[in-house]
Amino acid sequence: MTEMAIPMSAGEMAEILDELGVMSGSVADAMRRIPRSQWTQRAANGDFSLVEHVCHLRDIEAEGYVVRLRRMLREVEPVLADIDGGRLAIERNYQAQDAGAAFQALAEARAESIAILEAASDEDLQRTARFAGADLITMSCLAEMILSHDRAHRREIEELVAEFT
Repeated sequence: MTEMAIPMSAGEMAEILDELGVMSGSVADAMRRIPRSQWTQRAANGDFSLVEHVCHLRDIEAEGYVVRLRRMLREVEPVLADIDGGRLAIERNYQAQDAGAAFQALAEARAESIAILEAASDEDLQRTARFAGADLITMSCLAEMILSHDRAHRREIEELVAEFT
């Protein structure tokens, strides 16, 4: 079991929310910069293509983060399942999906996650859940996890942009 985090200050949460708010814009920028003909081309290192990133981010946001945040607000210490993004990419055939529609759904789900976190009280942000059945996390820890996931994907997407432009 991981140690519980020190309660997050309002300023720290505001910084996280600001950075979470830039993800949709970062993805939209990449979609403008990478030629549409290369949206399904995977990175040279084998990482996701742009369309796979967009679909992955959409599904993780809508089926992971939004659901987890809602459950943490309404349930006492829920057990939150992990999501295997690589498996979803194959099962849902991300390469064949419409990146524009996926982006719109991502932007809507991200706006919902941000709204939930913005409305959360200091007490709400300390509500706990068991992540993947073991680690005890708070809502504020989940916000930090979302941000970490964003940063990793922004880095990978920036590498795609550099590779294809």
